[in-house]
This record gives sequence, structure tokens and C-alpha cells, in this order.
Amino acid sequence: MVATRPDNVIILTGGLSGSSALAGLLAAAGFWSGENTFRKRDYNTYENSELIRLNRQLMQRADVGEEYTMRFLPDAIDRIAALAGVEDPAEYRALLTECDAHSPWIWKEPRLWLTIRFWNGLLDWSRIRVLLLRRDHVQAWVSMTQRRQ
Repeated sequence: MVATRPDNVIILTGGLSGSSALAGLLAAAGFWSGENTFRKRDYNTYENSELIRLNRQLMQRADVGEEYTMRFLPDAIDRIAALAGVEDPAEYRALLTECDAHSPWIWKEPRLWLTIRFWNGLLDWSRIRVLLLRRDHVQAWVSMTQRRQ
């Protein structure tokens, strides 16, 4: 019997949903989260630092600020998606090449729900599974309040 490798995983979340715990479990199971991952003061988020950089770059070029967790700009997703075909894809493809060299990989990054439509044309969806993590609005509000956001 020939073992097949698992599909890559993208976790879409608005944040504060337990996504770091899920990403940690997947990383422990052998999913690659990146050469360098973002660490908060008290835990590893398992967010690929290069993915964070590229998503921030997209947001900056689309004039979408970092307050995306507290203020929704209705056209932000469309402005970022419109960069596809305009933005030089070399850096973005380089990240995908690196990730594919370490398959199976996992992407988890809170900006990804805004940028996924840009990434859409670059990703091989035949080898990717998407997990959508959401949270009750009241519980999310409580967490944001406790974090003084």
C-alpha cells in the first residue's frame, strides 16, 4: 500500500477563535507552518512570518490599515483582490514554492480572510483543504474587551 501525503491546510479565521491551538495540533502532526513563525508573548501562533509580511504588503498596497479586526472596510476585500494580475507575483510564488517543498503545509494568519482572493489564482486548490473557524459574536467581543482591543 502506498501512503499518500495529506493535503495542505488553510485555516480561515477572524482571530480569537482557537486557531493557534488547531494550527499547533496540525504542526505537531507534521504540517509545516514556516521556517519562522510569529510568536506572541505567551504562545506560538504558528503563523508563517513570510505569509504575514506578504499579506501586510498587499493590505498596504490596497490602502487597507491594520485595524481590520476592529473596523470593517466594505471594499477592502475587493481592493486587495484587484491587485491580482497587477502585483508582481514573484514573491508570492516564491512563498508557495517554499511551502510546497515542505508539504504538507498549513497557513493560518488572521489577515488571510482579506487576502485569500488575491492568493486564489496562485494556489493549487486540488491539494488544499480549507477550515473555517468562527466564533460567537458575544464571545469574540468578550475576548477583545479582555485584551483591551
